[in-house]
Amino acid sequence: MVTVRAKLGYYKKKDGTSPIVIYVYSYTERKKHYINTGLSVPKDQWSERLGQVKKSHPLSKKMNRIINRHIIQTQAKMMDGCSVSDLREGRVDKTDLITYLEKYMSNNEVLKPGTLKKYRTTLRRLKDFLSSRSRERLPFSEITPTWAHEFLDFLSVEGVGPHGKRNMFNVIKKVMGVAYKDGTHQNQDYERIRIDRPKSPKKIYLTEDEMEAIYKLDLSSHPSLERYRDCFYVQFQLFMRHCDVARIERSMMIQLKGKKYIRFESQKTDVTAVVPLSDRAYRLLEKHNWNVQTCNQTLNKEIKRIAAMAGVNDIVREGKKSGTKSSFVCTHTARRSAATIAHLNGMRLKTIADLGGWKKLSTLEVYLRASVMTTAENVSDHSFFKR
Repeated sequence: MVTVRAKLGYYKKKDGTSPIVIYVYSYTERKKHYINTGLSVPKDQWSERLGQVKKSHPLSKKMNRIINRHIIQTQAKMMDGCSVSDLREGRVDKTDLITYLEKYMSNNEVLKPGTLKKYRTTLRRLKDFLSSRSRERLPFSEITPTWAHEFLDFLSVEGVGPHGKRNMFNVIKKVMGVAYKDGTHQNQDYERIRIDRPKSPKKIYLTEDEMEAIYKLDLSSHPSLERYRDCFYVQFQLFMRHCDVARIERSMMIQLKGKKYIRFESQKTDVTAVVPLSDRAYRLLEKHNWNVQTCNQTLNKEIKRIAAMAGVNDIVREGKKSGTKSSFVCTHTARRSAATIAHLNGMRLKTIADLGGWKKLSTLEVYLRASVMTTAENVSDHSFFKR
């Protein structure tokens, strides 16, 4: 049996207040321990009977919430098998971050596939990090800004980019927050970890002429390349992500007033979208019996080759890198190109967002990659400039 309650310390500070501590006594061990809460109040504003700050204190609500949290966390640790001796010697982390993250992933059934992939990547990198230091456990108490710099250096050596690093720390801070709220640890230093949002390089998009060249490219002697090209073009025509186009089925087609549409739910955002199904996209889907599923990594590799064969070889710059335009083409270029071309042809942002399943217009605006010169040329015939 264990007693855990808040008490007022016996000694007074120079300002006349006494510290509030959490008193822990184990009848089995016949040992006691005091945990400092960092709070203090005058003796006349403390209720010994209730173990709380009296309501007359201006910060009573906030202070009592902190006290209750300390009590709940301590009780949870004792229930998990922590002893008073463990508390005295600072051995309060009965579960480390690695174990907790594994349990969190297995018990959380609402994690989307894309999110779960980030969690798995983070777990793998954390294990690699520990392995490089001949360790197996990562106590919650170690997750501090100092540890973060050490882990960042490790990720840099492993070749992880800025976006990958930020994704991993978002996972770590998320799980640390959940573990803190349920009383698994008391480390608040993780909140001081800051990873700056990396600046996204301006990604390329393909023009209508370039997409036309890719579509008309004769790949009949390369059946596998032809399948990758067709998948890419269907993505373009339907404003879809690769993960969504891979799930297309004939049952998703709707016919209304002689026109065909595809109704799908975005796997990433859970937004339902309806897109007109063009004759070209319909013929490609029929050609492959409505199965255009491909490996994302392989398509990323092969679409560069296909774009080069189609003559998409102008020298361009993407961020700090420069090279042939085909070398920067990837699966997501199809969706980005569709949004940009539609916008340049006068389609409203809200309409594009509805078609592509974007939740926020601000997110969609990131996709629009037309240069300022292209935009100017596109509106040069507008009546406003005819005065």
